[in-house]
Amino acid sequence: MNKHLLFLLLFTLFGRAQDTSAVRLVDLNEIILWATKENDSLLAGPMAVQRVDFSKLLARSSGQNLNDALRGVPGVWAQNAVNMNQDLRVSIRGFGARGAFGIRGIKILLDGVPETTPDGSGQVDHIPSVLLSSMDVLRGPQGAWLGSGASGALVMRTRDDLGTARWELDGRLGANGYQQLTALVQNNHNNGHSLWMINQQSAEGYRANSSYQSQSALYKRLWRGALQGKWRWMALYFKSPQAQDPGGLTLEEWIESPSQARKANVDFQVDEQVTHAQSALNWQLGKGNTQSHAYAYISYRDFSATLPYKTAGATAFTRWYGGGGYQTTTTKSWGLLGWGASYQSQKDQRQRFDNLNGTVGSAFSDQKELYTEGAVYSHISRVLGDFTGSGSLRVSRVSIGVPPSSTEYFPVSPSLSIQWNKPKDWMIYSLWGSSFETPTLNELSQNPYGISGFNPELTPSTYRSWDIGAKSTRSGQPWSVALYGIWGNNEWAPYTLSGMGERVFFRNQGVSKRLGAEFNWEKTWEKWTWSHSGQWQKTVIDPVEEGSPSHMPGVPAHQYWMALSRQSSGWNLSWEHLWAGGVFVSNSTYQKTKASYQSHVGFSKTHRWGNHSLRLHGGINNLWNAALLDQVRINAFGGRYFDPAPGRTFFMGLHFRR
Repeated sequence: MNKHLLFLLLFTLFGRAQDTSAVRLVDLNEIILWATKENDSLLAGPMAVQRVDFSKLLARSSGQNLNDALRGVPGVWAQNAVNMNQDLRVSIRGFGARGAFGIRGIKILLDGVPETTPDGSGQVDHIPSVLLSSMDVLRGPQGAWLGSGASGALVMRTRDDLGTARWELDGRLGANGYQQLTALVQNNHNNGHSLWMINQQSAEGYRANSSYQSQSALYKRLWRGALQGKWRWMALYFKSPQAQDPGGLTLEEWIESPSQARKANVDFQVDEQVTHAQSALNWQLGKGNTQSHAYAYISYRDFSATLPYKTAGATAFTRWYGGGGYQTTTTKSWGLLGWGASYQSQKDQRQRFDNLNGTVGSAFSDQKELYTEGAVYSHISRVLGDFTGSGSLRVSRVSIGVPPSSTEYFPVSPSLSIQWNKPKDWMIYSLWGSSFETPTLNELSQNPYGISGFNPELTPSTYRSWDIGAKSTRSGQPWSVALYGIWGNNEWAPYTLSGMGERVFFRNQGVSKRLGAEFNWEKTWEKWTWSHSGQWQKTVIDPVEEGSPSHMPGVPAHQYWMALSRQSSGWNLSWEHLWAGGVFVSNSTYQKTKASYQSHVGFSKTHRWGNHSLRLHGGINNLWNAALLDQVRINAFGGRYFDPAPGRTFFMGLHFRR
């Protein structure tokens, strides 16, 4: 970090204090535990962050997944909008782009509780969009605040209540057999209220062998207890009996017939089944200038899947994971001081079998895998005149292994920031951050040296970052700009081996450097809202072999998004357009997809009478019927990089409140 910035930050932290009454301070609690939709101090903090309001989003989108919510966030690239077998894949500033499936390297929080497993893998297939109220997208390494595997974060919040309504019904239909039905009911109690939700989704899919179905239920209770403070308890159950995978196509197959499935995926009946259950308890107490928070959670996932090859082509695991944490923050005359501790653990019982054309064959491997992480952390903010300096530090102990052996790591993740608050409606900031990312248990279990145990050569990655930015939360015209650099060690990448079929292994690739710029701007006047966002990024990584490419596959270097909407007399009309540059498909080739563009339009009309309301909404995705990709499977075996997306599709829905 620049020595002049460090000197200025230390001077700010330890210099003569000023009154904090006119300055917004970032409280860790608002990020980690109890962030409410109405509280905007996170948005005013010294970091690149953007909030998505689902009450507006769901009135103009299909609600099929979170892809629609992330499309306009700079620095974010989301894939797998319709392939539920692979789950939604999200990358933030390139982190997560090379995961085999799901969300990697990005921390997911749901109502203040980790939704990401302790080892760093994340799925959101069990979280219906219609259940969410808002989501904050944090860009850049956040290891000091959020722990291992936090090179970005999705901070999601479910709805706490239905407002003046007692119950809601929501139904959605779309192309390729898509349908979603949701019912929500609120019960009021003497000291609080509870919320019930049931949801059912299904689709036949655009491509052959791509159907899915799921059911979920949620119960949420909020109350003030006799032991003081606010309490929140949530229980969620999710079951997906089917989520087929049509597989990746070669370029020639894509051109010939984009809706076809790969033959091997049909022959081996590639599919997955998931049962997921979780329960979480949150507690918050405000006493004077001190805020205390605690949480505890436990989750269970039963997973089985078939893959498009015979040897070890059927996999299953049962997973238990959970943990808890406590933290407290106190506002002083000179700033803010906070500390906390957390612990989480994960146990996987992983089995692999041969896949005999969709039938589970003989056992290939069976092993127990363990992951634990304990941490203590602290945070301090100091105000000096027009400046606010902040520092955070997390010290962790991580243990990973196949009993009876294990490997331990002791990462230290610091963070320093300074912000200038002099302008009335905006601020300038600089943030130096870090993160530490271990391989997941699944990645480690892909051992090229044997049928059991972990890959002994795969080690954790570390990152250091520096952001310089400015932003405004001014009503009617928020905007932000950010410049960043991120330097990493031991980047990892997937690969395949000759003679090992299509099994995917992982290896450390070396040193990386990311440079980028992001912006977003929104202007509201009268009944119109005009929004823009964009990004540029360049990533250089040590080549796998001498003379090989050094680019980052899986993410575009450029993106630009624009949206225009109008609200009037119960009508809501919207149009959005996204342009994205081409994507490299592999670490070992310069092959690149073409630049893509996509437009989407939506409308809604709301009728109100008494305590009732009825909203009709609909729209068109991919308005110009462009040839788009649902995802790029980087480094895929046999050049099968391409998962085609649907062409022009229609959706509609009804939402009733009483």
